[in-house]
Amino acid sequence: MEANKDIRPEWLKSLAEKTWNMELIISGAATYLSSFLPEITDKAFYYFLDNIAQDQNPANLNLPILAYSFAKMIAYLLPLTFIIHFIMRAFWAGVVGVHTVYSQGIQYDKLPGQKAIAKKLYEAHYGSLSDYIARLDKWCNQIFGFAFTIALMGIGLSAVYLAIFLASTFIIPNIFSDKAHIPPILSIIFAIIAILIAITQLLIGRLDQIKNPRLYKCAGWIIVYMPKIVLPFIYTPFNYLNLIFSSNVTKKRYYVVLVGVFFVIMGGVFVITFATMSEIKKSAPPFTFHQFLGQYKNRYSLSPEQYDDIRPEHARLSGVSIASEMVTEPFMKVFVAYPKYLDNSLKQICQLPDEKTLDSLPKPVRRLLLDSLRSDCFSRSLTVLVNDSTYGRTDWLFHRHIEDGTIGVVTYIQTKGFKTGKNFITVQLPSIEKQDSMMVLGEVPFWFAPL
Repeated sequence: MEANKDIRPEWLKSLAEKTWNMELIISGAATYLSSFLPEITDKAFYYFLDNIAQDQNPANLNLPILAYSFAKMIAYLLPLTFIIHFIMRAFWAGVVGVHTVYSQGIQYDKLPGQKAIAKKLYEAHYGSLSDYIARLDKWCNQIFGFAFTIALMGIGLSAVYLAIFLASTFIIPNIFSDKAHIPPILSIIFAIIAILIAITQLLIGRLDQIKNPRLYKCAGWIIVYMPKIVLPFIYTPFNYLNLIFSSNVTKKRYYVVLVGVFFVIMGGVFVITFATMSEIKKSAPPFTFHQFLGQYKNRYSLSPEQYDDIRPEHARLSGVSIASEMVTEPFMKVFVAYPKYLDNSLKQICQLPDEKTLDSLPKPVRRLLLDSLRSDCFSRSLTVLVNDSTYGRTDWLFHRHIEDGTIGVVTYIQTKGFKTGKNFITVQLPSIEKQDSMMVLGEVPFWFAPL
């Protein structure tokens, strides 16, 4: 009992008794604000794919996809935890209010329609109402602290993966020409740091501080300060909460909760990673087991993100999209997204002049000339097919899509000659990986019904 004695100073006890209303405000605000995290996480990841990543091969995107999966899981788990806390704290406030009205609490001897033995069993199991309110208050406080632990963990993981992203995108590629070495190198570095910290914690108890003062000091530095390097700015407050939880619950319960949280998070990360891989590969929605369902997004599947009029709000634009799945006008608008990785192909096809060689031209003239050459590059590179027939050379204009700002090019194709009924439009680009082959940027089915 002595171990559970409340040793808090009186001012802290008084403060704790008044924080529940502030908890409700913070929890409600945090629930509202954190509800935007999944959408923000999606936007950040797909902005990276569209504007920064120079390769769309999922095998070379392991680290960004893993970072996205962890961030997305935290983005789902954080508002869920705050919602649970908000509900429990609101319930606690309701029970406190009821107890104020009925100050005697639960009067087991006055329970109607109950036998004496049932009254005793209820009293032994449920106890007094004030004790239940106290336990509920503790549960609310624990969940509130756990929610902030998740928030700090999410910020810490974001910082780690931001460092990994910067290193793998801008630093290490300048050292190693083979980008395939980047993920193993970064994984090995962080694995070494984690293993070093774990081994030091196991062995520091065997070190003699008097006989080996330098070794003891080095081991202490590894345990105390190295985690701060891995999780800068976050490790200290995160570890405070972790030390509180781990030192005030039984060892068995602590490890059970730790293992449970680990499996929940890693299970969610696996699901999100698999779904993301499927989307990048343009395969069918994951976790479907229908034998005759199409396995890929192609001309035999109608995907809402390909059509401006039925695209869900906040959905990512397809590589190729048109205004509507039903075309009736003399011209059809076609939008082709321009992700960063297409630069590698376009550079092989088109050669832009060095801007220094155009310094003699006035700036407006120089800008107009360069943009005309860039536009002409798309006209020479992109091949448009309607059904199985090449549509011929098309003129493209640069365009930022009005819905989400996706960068791309747009053109209008004359519909004269289209067959009435189902048609397919396909946009291709010469492949730099396989000579004399084409890379399909997108296929969109549509129905043509001339007015």
